Amino acid sequence: MNLISRSIHSLSILIFCLAACPSFLFGQAFEALYTHAENDSVVIADIAAAENGGLWVLATVDRTATTNDINASDGLVLRLNAQGELLWSKEYDAGTFQSLNGIQGTPDGGFIIGGTTTTEYFDGYLAKADANGEIEWARFVGDEELQRIYDINTTSDGGYLLVGHYLNFFRTNLFVAKLGPNGEELWSKVYTLPNDEEQTAYSVQQLPDGSFLICGSNGELFNEDALVVKLSDTGSLLWANTYDYQGFANSGAAIAPLPSGEIILLQATQLSDDPLSGATGLIVSRLDEGGDERWSRLLPIDEALTTITFNGLNYAFSASPGGLQVDGADIVLYTRADTDNSDDLRPNLLKLNQDGDLIWGREFSEPGFLHFPTGGDFGDNLTLTTDNHYAILYQGVEERQSLRVAKIDAAAQNLCVSPVTPAFTDISLAVAPRAFNETDEAGQTAVTTNVRNRTFTASPIANASIEIDLGPDTILCANATLTLDSDLGPGFTYLWQDGSTAPTLAVTEEGAYSVTVAQDECSATDTILVATLSSVLALGPDATLCDGESLTLAPAITYNGDYNWNTGATGSNLTVDQPGTYILVFTNACGTVADTVDVNAPAPFAFSISGAEPACANTAVTLSAAGGPGLTYEWQDENGNNLSDSAAYSFTLDAAATLLLLATDGCTIATEVANLSPLPTPAVEATLQEPGCGTSDGNISLEVEQGQPPFSFEWEDGSGNLLAQEGGSIGNLSGGSYFVTITDAAGCTAGFSWELPILAPLSFELEISNPDCLAPDGGSIALNNVTGGASPYRFSLDGAPVQEQGLFVNLSGGAYNVLLADANGCDTAFTLALAEPQPFGLSITTGTPALSLGDSALLNIQSNRLLDGDETFEWSTTDGLSCTDCPTPFAAPLRTTEYLLTLTDSDGCQATASLRIEVDSNSKIYIPNAFSPNEDGRNDRFLLYPGKGVQSVDRVQIFNRWGGLVYEAAGNAGWDGNTNGSQAGPGLYVYQVVITLVDGRQETLSGEVALVR
Repeated sequence: MNLISRSIHSLSILIFCLAACPSFLFGQAFEALYTHAENDSVVIADIAAAENGGLWVLATVDRTATTNDINASDGLVLRLNAQGELLWSKEYDAGTFQSLNGIQGTPDGGFIIGGTTTTEYFDGYLAKADANGEIEWARFVGDEELQRIYDINTTSDGGYLLVGHYLNFFRTNLFVAKLGPNGEELWSKVYTLPNDEEQTAYSVQQLPDGSFLICGSNGELFNEDALVVKLSDTGSLLWANTYDYQGFANSGAAIAPLPSGEIILLQATQLSDDPLSGATGLIVSRLDEGGDERWSRLLPIDEALTTITFNGLNYAFSASPGGLQVDGADIVLYTRADTDNSDDLRPNLLKLNQDGDLIWGREFSEPGFLHFPTGGDFGDNLTLTTDNHYAILYQGVEERQSLRVAKIDAAAQNLCVSPVTPAFTDISLAVAPRAFNETDEAGQTAVTTNVRNRTFTASPIANASIEIDLGPDTILCANATLTLDSDLGPGFTYLWQDGSTAPTLAVTEEGAYSVTVAQDECSATDTILVATLSSVLALGPDATLCDGESLTLAPAITYNGDYNWNTGATGSNLTVDQPGTYILVFTNACGTVADTVDVNAPAPFAFSISGAEPACANTAVTLSAAGGPGLTYEWQDENGNNLSDSAAYSFTLDAAATLLLLATDGCTIATEVANLSPLPTPAVEATLQEPGCGTSDGNISLEVEQGQPPFSFEWEDGSGNLLAQEGGSIGNLSGGSYFVTITDAAGCTAGFSWELPILAPLSFELEISNPDCLAPDGGSIALNNVTGGASPYRFSLDGAPVQEQGLFVNLSGGAYNVLLADANGCDTAFTLALAEPQPFGLSITTGTPALSLGDSALLNIQSNRLLDGDETFEWSTTDGLSCTDCPTPFAAPLRTTEYLLTLTDSDGCQATASLRIEVDSNSKIYIPNAFSPNEDGRNDRFLLYPGKGVQSVDRVQIFNRWGGLVYEAAGNAGWDGNTNGSQAGPGLYVYQVVITLVDGRQETLSGEVALVR
């Protein structure tokens, strides 16, 4: 029988199927409706795993409206087995109004229930019951103030932890209480923030190290942030964070640790600034061990409030998340959701991997289903069962006397519910650390809780798997018809393997027949094998029976009928311990048929080993077993260790070996032995002669010491080039790698290799320094960084005795012979020349070597060296020079002068040169001998015309022929031919002139001048 299911069905169809189809009952995966027989209103609270795949279901019964008794709300616990069958249901009354919201199984098979109850005010409530639901103890937890409990948790030390809030001056603060195994209070604490913010805890989990993770809300109503707190096992605060999404109101609904130590946080969030809009979503976040966000994903689950009127009351509510479980590294979420905006509110179960990616999603209940609104604690309506299923608890608005439970396998394959693929969105949260103050609070009261049985009826819901069974494989009699019946009643469709669609199928031939039954999207398939009488017996081939053993004979398939053996035994199976012929006779309503099988004693067998011939050492050897069919083999070494279970065994023969071959026909074991000794391979003693410097005079000579002569030789160089085909010696070798392969008369080969040293040529870095004008014997030759050959190295210059250093100094210009030799006598020689110092030539030239007094000449220099601008110039005679440290001054000497120049180049080398400039020191002045002062613009005055050598005209005097002074002036203003205001007469006059030359000398000049009118 095969089981396949997936779909949704309405409740009316399901009830019909329960009456019409008795095979359509609970399975390991199920969905069922549980109804209070007394028609009291019930409100779902929590679901938890019980032993053996079963479940604990917690609800409250509400009689307040019918009795006017505010204490008429009690707890209800239903115990279901793994198939969803109701084992018992009980009511728990502590004498006060109870708002129970937590149930957990305990290690002893019992359970605890907890929540809030009214005493003088509100206190926490916790009760411990055994596996049959009988109360062992119950406690009120809290002082005279208000305490509300929203989650409970068993602890690793056998105790219990309760979390919720504590009302302090109209402010709610985080409240945690720890009880011992018998309900005794160990500690209770209130956690507050300095700014009077409000907190409530909704979920708690204990970590493997004993610490606790708590999640809830922090902040004012409609302005909350999610809160996560980590406490030590004694209640000390380890860290606390708040988590905000875009300023919307959000709260931590459930929390769970991953195996890695990281944390999964489920949050409920508003998706609008208007808290009455009904736009809601869930946020699932992965946090690290310190509470920092790894990733967060948002799923919108409702867009608007859903409003209904029920029993004269108006209801408005929206979707909210309802549970979180971690299954290995996977994340399972439960939520009420209206994902298609159809104004229904249906349970959704979603499975994600540890990275937040959807594995599968399933939607429960029928279309139009409205989940009853949950309170402010979100509910904890999801659990992981001990048989690796997921179970959810939910309730419809119009099912106030009922509750529903669905249990589905971890792959979501064995329950007929609709797949959903919700669209998650990656988001980021604002994470803020918070620092709480701790205050101890104490208070506890023992309380009596009355227990009474309550009756519930259990009705499986049809979308919990279709089961179809065509019955066991059967026999078709000759000329008969067999009717196969898969009828489950109205509402189902049928499809047989031949395409027919009736609930039944008439069979007249043998074969395999299958049917698929479907209702909406849910389906199941079953197959039956129909055989004819002639084919029902198949004892198989004849068999061999080993000595001392027994054998069971049986047909391949057993059918209804009588089986009789020729030994007198009855039944389909016969165990025999003796060889013989055995006959089985089968009889049923269709007739009789028989089959015979011979059971034989084992026959003797023989086998042998091939491939054990002598072989060369270190070669591959394959031994093969040869024998009759049906034999199996095992190769062993001489110590009995298994080597191979095949007929052939290959290995490398590197030493003498003894191998055993075991052969068996299944009954008898026989043994053969193979002894193998490897033939020796050639070995050699080699004599090597190394090659000289840069020569090919190396040699390798071999003496073969083992193996079977004659021997053949194959020589190769390091590049694989064949050198010689025969002969145990090879010569004319240069440095490098050489290989020889030697083969003896038995075909055994051995390879050898040698390296003849490669003498690298001598090389060096040459450094020379030429002598210069400052040090004509200051040249040097250096051979640096010598490589190649073999050290130590020797150096020689021009045949002089060798030296250990490659530096030669105090060398003048000229050619030198250099020798470099190594320790092996390899050498290299070469000739080089040092340059002679270049003579420093210098001369001074000018275009005017002879000057008149007052004239100047440009001095130029010429050299056989190319001047680079870094030279210095020093003129030792400076008279009349325009500069004394430049290469081309102007010279204006007052007398004949010899100029001397010293030139120093950038290397410090000097050269000198001189030049003599002749100077004519006579004065050069022109004095006219006649003038005509007639104002015609030509020669109207008697003026002197001095040359460059005249520095100044000091005095001019004019005398008449009688010696009288007619004109006198300092300077060369010129005589205009007047004397004492009157024109001088024409005639001959005498002048006397005093001048000063540029060299400072004064001269007096005289002569005659004619005045012409």
